[in-house]
Amino acid sequence: MRVSSFSVLIIFIAMMIIGVAFIPKLSLQLQPSATLPGMRISFQWHEASAINIEREITSKIEGAISSIPGIESTSSVSTYGRGYIDVSLNKNVSIENIRFEIASIIRRIYHELPVGASFPEISLRRVSGSQSPVLSYTIFAPYPAQTIESYVQNSIVPALSNINGIEYVSVYGAEPFEYQIVYNSEKLAIYNISVDRLTNSIQSFFSESFSGNVSINTDTEGQTQRLSLVLKTEKSEDIWSQIPIANIDGRIIFLTDVASIHYKERLPQRYFRINGQKTINFVIYASEGTNQLVLAQ
Repeated sequence: MRVSSFSVLIIFIAMMIIGVAFIPKLSLQLQPSATLPGMRISFQWHEASAINIEREITSKIEGAISSIPGIESTSSVSTYGRGYIDVSLNKNVSIENIRFEIASIIRRIYHELPVGASFPEISLRRVSGSQSPVLSYTIFAPYPAQTIESYVQNSIVPALSNINGIEYVSVYGAEPFEYQIVYNSEKLAIYNISVDRLTNSIQSFFSESFSGNVSINTDTEGQTQRLSLVLKTEKSEDIWSQIPIANIDGRIIFLTDVASIHYKERLPQRYFRINGQKTINFVIYASEGTNQLVLAQ
């Protein structure tokens, strides 16, 4: 059966009309976004240095899982008391199968990890490419930066977060508040307290104390998980008057006896002003697959 040229022309015109109708439905972005499957293995070892975390835990787990088929690459971070390993997978692999293999290996080598180390936790994640903001705004006003940032966080960000297609809003520009301790040199001399002793007493008061491990059942098959118990000081407004510095002839010298505490804005690391006024910036990021041109309107 021969199709006439007129019928072919009508079909193409109809397809063009259908294509034009679907243009608003297309996802338009300034830059393409790509995500790859991945997971993170997190662990803790209380009061262990970064080099010990790397040598005793991170390197052992990385070496054990590196031979699993389907793992494209691994990267790790070891810091004081904790660390994690990011695992990037190939596109066409089963995440659940890889997770099961990693969990099996961790259970097998856990007895080789140092005493006090927590049982490594596995969490799924998506490894995304670089994300560019959709819109960026700068707000300036003759008010303190904290006042401007508080207004943006409480009034503008909640309204923007309710818009479909916005993943998150980043606000920056204001310096955070901090506690500043100003010691009295004359009082330190009277009680024969050095600055190092004062510093060490404050650090010791707020440090975490490892109390031991507890084993709990995690499933009906008798699998157990070991948890670390850590004690730390509960922070409150009047905590400073409870920090002991020294014991002088039976009298406890507290921090507020030799120093004053001030809660104030941290000194700026850099300045950025418009017409001599402080500014606050907030940046809007779109969710993956969102039509950024429509969102920006």
